[in-house]
Amino acid sequence: MTTQEQKALAVLRMIATMVAADGSITFSGDWDFGSGSITLGDGSHSHFGGDFDDDPEINFARFVDGLHDMLCENRGLSFAKPSNM
Repeated sequence: MTTQEQKALAVLRMIATMVAADGSITFSGDWDFGSGSITLGDGSHSHFGGDFDDDPEINFARFVDGLHDMLCENRGLSFAKPSNM
């Protein structure tokens, strides 16, 4: 079983790899603590995590899990390209 710390480290490594290849990644808040959106240099974006619980630790775990699934496991929402490109 992969721990949250292992997942977080894998996410950081993938972010470093993506920035080196693409040059730009932007993270921003979505709804509340535990969810967010990510925008790549080509303008494509996706959403991750969830703020569905009153416990911030549970929401943070969803945040890490969502990023890990999307960036490291290629699961979850795909990156939507801007319609004006």
